[in-house]
Amino acid sequence: MIRGLFVGGIASWLAVIAVVYSDAGSGVFGMFVFLGGAVALTAAVIVQGLLSLLRRRGKISDARLRGRWQLAAPIGLAMALAMALQAGPRGPLFRLRFALSEHALEARARPLVAGSFQSTTPEWIGLFRVGRIDAHEGQVRFITTPCGVVDACGLVYAPSGSPSRWMEDEFTPLRGAWWHVFEGF
Repeated sequence: MIRGLFVGGIASWLAVIAVVYSDAGSGVFGMFVFLGGAVALTAAVIVQGLLSLLRRRGKISDARLRGRWQLAAPIGLAMALAMALQAGPRGPLFRLRFALSEHALEARARPLVAGSFQSTTPEWIGLFRVGRIDAHEGQVRFITTPCGVVDACGLVYAPSGSPSRWMEDEFTPLRGAWWHVFEGF
């Protein structure tokens, strides 16, 4: 039972990491989720190492230590680190999430692109939870997440070409009229 809870806990943590790091950016919350799980799994690896040492010295029986489940912690750490290092607009998880959401995002953006519109009412568009929508100057911004402490990240639909900078923006082209935006303050 404990082994199942342990492996289930690692799988749940990896699922949360995948959601956090497949967004347009990751803020302080993402850092704490990653670090909290990494510290817990590192502690589990150390405990497993100590138990293995005790087994070799004959202090505990082999029956308690057998099983492939012992690989769950190091594999989980490696997977989480890979997801965190591949986060952002060039990462495969973000690209997949964007590809699965592109149709819904475009359907929401097309009616807004010609006018001026602003909303801070959160809504789900595709697989993205959009916290802010800004439409003017021929582009629509979908801000989905904080990046760092005060910055924000999201997607920009700019069918007429490159999006215009509003602040200290940084853009990464995605596909067609779509761009990733990092709004720096």
